Amino acid sequence: MSMWAALSVAAPAMAQGATTGGIDAALKQAETLRTQRRFSEMLPVLQPFADSKNFDVYIAIGRAYEGLRLPEHCMTAVQWHSKAIDLQPNNPNAYERRAAAYDCLGNPYFQPELTDREKYVALDEAGPNKTSTPGRYADLAGATSDMAAPTGQGQIDFSRAQRALELRSKAIAMTPVATTGNLRDKAGRLMDRAELMNSRFANPGAARVDADAALDIARNQLDMSDPANWYSRAEINRRYGALGSTIIAAVNLPGFGVFRSTQAAMRNEATDYYTRYINAFEASGRDYVKYGSGIDAYTNRASVHNSIGDPASKHKAIDDYTKAFELNPREPRRLWDRAQRQLELGNNAAVRAEAQPPQLQQLAGGHVRRHERGDITRVAGILSRHRAAHAHRDLILRDQQSDRDDDRDTEQDRERSANRRHSHIADLCNLRAGASST
Repeated sequence: MSMWAALSVAAPAMAQGATTGGIDAALKQAETLRTQRRFSEMLPVLQPFADSKNFDVYIAIGRAYEGLRLPEHCMTAVQWHSKAIDLQPNNPNAYERRAAAYDCLGNPYFQPELTDREKYVALDEAGPNKTSTPGRYADLAGATSDMAAPTGQGQIDFSRAQRALELRSKAIAMTPVATTGNLRDKAGRLMDRAELMNSRFANPGAARVDADAALDIARNQLDMSDPANWYSRAEINRRYGALGSTIIAAVNLPGFGVFRSTQAAMRNEATDYYTRYINAFEASGRDYVKYGSGIDAYTNRASVHNSIGDPASKHKAIDDYTKAFELNPREPRRLWDRAQRQLELGNNAAVRAEAQPPQLQQLAGGHVRRHERGDITRVAGILSRHRAAHAHRDLILRDQQSDRDDDRDTEQDRERSANRRHSHIADLCNLRAGASST
């Protein structure tokens, strides 16, 4: 059964019957389903128009596959976005979507992702406005930074790192501050540059300046009556804490007390605001339109719990990863995250249990997104050793079975040989009896 057929059978009748209004109606419903993270239901809605040679349909199908997240789905998304590019080779939106699909595939596809992001920025800059958008410059900066150290270790390509820094600075300078959404973007991009300065340039002073500016926006400029800002504030706190104690080291000045927040304070603040957002998300009946980051809030709160480090916090992280996977079973990386926490707690039996779903074995093959390579590599190593031990055990069992088979064969051979001897003696006796009668 094809992917189309399988999903058509599985999808609710509501989704299957929504295509009678034509392409525009199908695209509208598919976008609603995407907002609600019901990606598999998008495909039957769009299926009747899969051969329409319609740019928007091809992009929508690609985005549906992106949402399914497994490597083969992300590669299928690349193929659909490529079909859209064939239809409109100068449309930057198609290159942007294909770059996102490459990002879903992770490390092995950093270079094609960078190529596509450079392409759509070049198309924007060649257009009537002669510039791209702050978001696109920020995304290009991220891809460029990835290629500065594509394996996550080893020598840094400082020419790429410098280019990434220039793009980060350009995105920040271009970001307005007129709306709450603008402020959230500004804070996030300041933190992006802080992380770049810390990881690629080992410059904690410059990183601290940007991180402090992002924190000031989160604490003092965002309207905390808006739930979306709870999530943004939690994100800034989490990322600031993750920069390390060198960046947010508390300075104790005699007579003035502690002059800076501690790393623990950052993490506690992040946990508080993630929890506010999660509680509102659950109270809403899991309204993904209003609380689009509900699953991410569980995942990132788990990350903070893990960073705190004590066993009780790691158990909280396991609970949050479990909830995130329950809400989105098509994101198996949360199982890997959970396995990593179990490993740190010494629960190797639980780690081995995480190896069973077949999609996890695909992730172990290297198709992982940025920042996730380390955890998955460690867990995959444990699982590989576990599988090697089982393979060795299976080999011993096969050898033992083979020995038993050989013994049985030998016994059967002896029995057949005896039967042949008995038959031969009987034939000789019959010959002699016949000869004496004549």
